Amino acid sequence: MNITKILSLLLFIIISFPSFAQEHTLKGKVSGADGKSIPYASIFIKESKTGSSSNADGDFSINIPTGKYHLVFSYMGYRSKEIEITIPTSSILEVTLKEQKVQVKEVRVYSGGEDPAVSIMKNAIVMSSYYKKLVEKYDADVYLRGAIKFDKIPWLIQKMIDSDDESNKVKEGDILSIENMSHVNFSQPNHYEQTVKAVNFVGPKDFMDDTVDPIEFFNMSIYEDANGLISPLSPRAFSYYKFAYLGYFTVGDRNVNKIRITPRNNNKQCFSGEICIFDNTWNVYSVNLKSKQNIGDFRMEQVYNDMGKEAYMPTQNKIYLDISYLGAKLKIDYVSSIKYNSVELNNNLKQPYLLEKYYAQMQAQEDAVAQQKAENEQVSKEQKKLDELLMKEDLSRRDLVRISKLSNKIDRQERAKENGTSDKPSLEVVDNHHIKVDTLASKKGDEFWKQNRSIPLSIEQKTYVAKQDSIQSLALATKSDDDKESKDEEPGVVGRILGSVVHLNIYKSKDDSVQFAFTGVSNTVENFFNPVNGWMLWTGLRYDNDYKRINSKLKVGYGFSSKSWMFSWNGTKEYNWRRRGTFSWDVGSVTRDFKGDDGMNVFVDEVTALFFKDNYRRFYQSDYISLNNQIDITNGLVFKAGLKYESRKQQQNNTDYSFFKKDDPYHSNTPENGDITPDMLADSDASGYTVELSYTPRMFYRLDKKDKRKRHLGSNYPTFTVGFKQNIAIDALDTESKYKHLWGEIKQQVETGYDASFNYTVSGGKLWDVSHFSEFNSFRTQRVPFSITQFDPSNIGFMIPKDYSLNEKEWYFNTFVSYETQYILLKYLPYLNNTLMKESISVNYLKSGLHENYVEVGYSLNNIFLFGSLGVFAGYEKGYNPRYGVKASFKF
Repeated sequence: MNITKILSLLLFIIISFPSFAQEHTLKGKVSGADGKSIPYASIFIKESKTGSSSNADGDFSINIPTGKYHLVFSYMGYRSKEIEITIPTSSILEVTLKEQKVQVKEVRVYSGGEDPAVSIMKNAIVMSSYYKKLVEKYDADVYLRGAIKFDKIPWLIQKMIDSDDESNKVKEGDILSIENMSHVNFSQPNHYEQTVKAVNFVGPKDFMDDTVDPIEFFNMSIYEDANGLISPLSPRAFSYYKFAYLGYFTVGDRNVNKIRITPRNNNKQCFSGEICIFDNTWNVYSVNLKSKQNIGDFRMEQVYNDMGKEAYMPTQNKIYLDISYLGAKLKIDYVSSIKYNSVELNNNLKQPYLLEKYYAQMQAQEDAVAQQKAENEQVSKEQKKLDELLMKEDLSRRDLVRISKLSNKIDRQERAKENGTSDKPSLEVVDNHHIKVDTLASKKGDEFWKQNRSIPLSIEQKTYVAKQDSIQSLALATKSDDDKESKDEEPGVVGRILGSVVHLNIYKSKDDSVQFAFTGVSNTVENFFNPVNGWMLWTGLRYDNDYKRINSKLKVGYGFSSKSWMFSWNGTKEYNWRRRGTFSWDVGSVTRDFKGDDGMNVFVDEVTALFFKDNYRRFYQSDYISLNNQIDITNGLVFKAGLKYESRKQQQNNTDYSFFKKDDPYHSNTPENGDITPDMLADSDASGYTVELSYTPRMFYRLDKKDKRKRHLGSNYPTFTVGFKQNIAIDALDTESKYKHLWGEIKQQVETGYDASFNYTVSGGKLWDVSHFSEFNSFRTQRVPFSITQFDPSNIGFMIPKDYSLNEKEWYFNTFVSYETQYILLKYLPYLNNTLMKESISVNYLKSGLHENYVEVGYSLNNIFLFGSLGVFAGYEKGYNPRYGVKASFKF
């Protein structure tokens, strides 16, 4: 190859890859007028629409091609500064920002002394729905870095996370660093396609997560509520916030209003801080907000820059969490930089009246505005109502909510028209965020990150990286060659035996889709003692086949006092995943609680029996076979049907063993109930069927086509249920019971706010020809003074009556109402105010053939130290003879 061909080839390579050939690194430092560095200052490159940031030490490093650029440096409380540079440059850029002076101008003050911030925020709220829709699509490269610093680790937590591997230990003062580089494509209304290009983790490998997702961090929008926090631009913001005007400052040739935000009460779902809003166009320039949560402080900073035509988008996000809870202290911060490769605006989006008015005044386009209004005469009635509201000079809080609803409805109508679909919101919830991880994402070396990270590491982070590298190198060097090359060895015979106490795989496919396992004696933990059977030992087998949608479990047990074998074999076969069609079976010979699924927690009963000689459950012997089917007739309408045969035999206590009180007998195995007779505990056989139909209007659902699952996600409407159960006498089976039970129920949980819910259940039924106590309708009772599960606000049950005393054989009507929220009574006290605890109140009413007007009211403090609840309850029969009780729960 001659020299001419070589030069031509080199020239072709240079032309084909200009960014590779001409990219340079611009380095510098951002400081204040006092010479102190400014951490995480925002840097925006106008020409490339790229956002970046300085690091914790104020240093920055930006890879940028040859050319002329305008860089805008800004930071909360400082005046933004624009600098023109030409690349390449050999000098290190020293940027000094001066403090921002806020001026107060003459503003309109409304009657009653209304703060001018009220008018500004109302207009900003009105405009928020427009700015949310203004950007139709964008393509961006995102760099995200998170750092976790362990300031204090309590002894107990330290023991839990300690590792024998020195390179995998976390100590006080350590910093864990997570870096992620992703390419993101967005399209309205909320579709994200994300490709993770590179992931880097510096710290113990047990804490590593290769799929750190930057979307939720860099795309947290002040225009929408997120993660349970209410945006100050929400249509209902005035119900939660107070706003105060602080003044204005200039950015370029435009004025920016600075507004202080204060929650109306000590509400964990609210922010406090400042929001800066452009005058006349009412789009957001920056936010600096914080929220005091129960486990610490959360703070969010965002800087927005112009992508053209008033489309301001975040180019830098900073999130800080200062966690201090149960003795642990952690500092977590995330910072992101975003480069927008392309931004496509929705040119068909109707410009709000507020903007029309502004541009008409600024550009003398009154005639054009009038023509636009004339064209809009043929719009929908919703658009006319919206236009009328937007023309109002003074908007009320109700107007803001109506504007938001109308705007969303119009948006759905327009998109439905474009797509040729109905404007009614679909009940199928589609996952609009698709993420894929490059196979080489976690294999990028140090040189790659040195060249590509858009925010340099701080001195502290560099020190920890060097320390971690040396520890890992030392650990590798001290390993023998055999250690480096050997694979995990299979456990020996002793190890297999000890491991089988919990679990032992007999067969497992490579993708874990098919498993056949011996469960050891782990089932004994669930059911190990009762006075009828004495000590019990259980073992079993489990079979799961995801391909055929079969799950099955066999349990075999032996009662040492009753000297009896017990077993149960149950399973499910899914046959129509889109309609949740499921066939199930259950065959067994077991000692069963008379209350069935409404009985108390097994473990609690076993503990109270062995320690205090208080046995709460009552049993009978059940030899049974049950076949059931469930399918969705249509979305939200569920049909269930089942067949069952059961042979019921009376049981007596067979042991008086306990750890203490060994000479005292246990309570009799006879249930306490005013309607029970000896015949209702005698041996008998029964066979029959059950049918049930439940309907929940507008039930939202998600279809997971990969796993072939349909999952119900809830509804804003109650669930209506009606069912009928009947026993049929069959000579061949020697069954005589003719029991019948017709019942109905209405149940709903309503989210009334952040961490607040209102629950109610109304149920009733009629029973005929009851012949055995197991056929009585039972109610959930909690006579035991403590439980190992949290009080369920949707079904607390009855806390005062004796177990089985409420069971009914004729008819019943039951109403239950509860309300759970952050603040009702005790949470207003200073010490309890900033805890994670919740409060709930409940009222439970029962009228039946056995009980006339029994009412029980309760108050509980839930989530105490994350796992406990404490409640006080009072019960009234016929409005008098009050009974009181205190209940505690410990969630394990």
